[in-house]
Formats: sequence, C-alpha cells, structure tokens
Amino acid sequence: MINIDELWIGDELIHQNGKKRGYFEGTDSNGLILLRTNEGLKKFNPTELEMAPEYVLDIDLNLESEPQNTKESITSFRSNTLDLHIHTLAPQLLQGPKERIFSYQLDKFNEFLEWAIDQKLYSIQIIHGKGEGILRDEIRNILKFHPSIRLWQSIQQDGATEIWLK
Repeated sequence: MINIDELWIGDELIHQNGKKRGYFEGTDSNGLILLRTNEGLKKFNPTELEMAPEYVLDIDLNLESEPQNTKESITSFRSNTLDLHIHTLAPQLLQGPKERIFSYQLDKFNEFLEWAIDQKLYSIQIIHGKGEGILRDEIRNILKFHPSIRLWQSIQQDGATEIWLK
C-alpha cells in the first residue's frame, strides 16, 4: 500500500497484480487514485497500488571497459558521463512538478558522484543542460565543498561540467 500524501504527480505506480502500470494524476473526491494508463484514466484504491521501480537509462560510452557494480547502489552506471536531462534520466517524471524533477536529478547526481569515487575514476562528466542554470549552479556548489573533488570546469558551452576526482 502507498501513502497518498507522499505521491507526486507523474510518479509511476503499479497494481499489486503487476498487470496495470500508470502515472499518478491525483485523487478523486472519494480518495481513489487517478492513474493514467495506456487504456486512459483509471481509478484505484490506494491499497491496490505500489510504487513502480525507478529506471535509469545508462549509455555506455566507454566500450573498452566492463560495467562495474557497487555494493550498495541499485543503479549500475556504465560510463563516466551522466546525462541529467529528465527525458533521458526518468521520462516518467516529465509531467511532474519542477521541484520533484530537481530533487530527483540531484539525488542521481549524488549517487553517480559517490559511485565514481568508489570506482576510483579519474574524471567524470555531468550533462546538466544550459536552461536557467539552477541545476548547474547547485551541482557546482556541491562540488566546491566536496572533499573528493580535485578540480572542475565548464564544458559544452556551459551545458556540462567535467570533474576530476582525487
């Protein structure tokens, strides 16, 4: 069972029988969950639904090396580059609130950074896009104070940041 108060518009949910998936659209006046499925808008009792697992699309740009897993991370990154554009990272959140998307992007950035440190990578690249610069600025603020960061610089006309690790 899920807690309705913890859901965000755009969260992906799955029916407990595993046959129905969809995106949270809100609730009706009776407290039923409105779920956008491939069959249209459906209503479900909250006790019938659970959060769907989140997926990250990994692009292997380093074809010479084998994918490496960390002990604690459920995400297996395969390259030294992470694209934080939401349509690549988590397309199911495209219609979600900006705050939810921003929070998700920062979580994935932090997870990727810790993975890169654990893997003892020399450098990584974060593609954050140009946009309004809110995500870029927050990432760079984190980098300023992180003890494992040697140096970072803007690349791709300020749409990405290259980071060298200690």
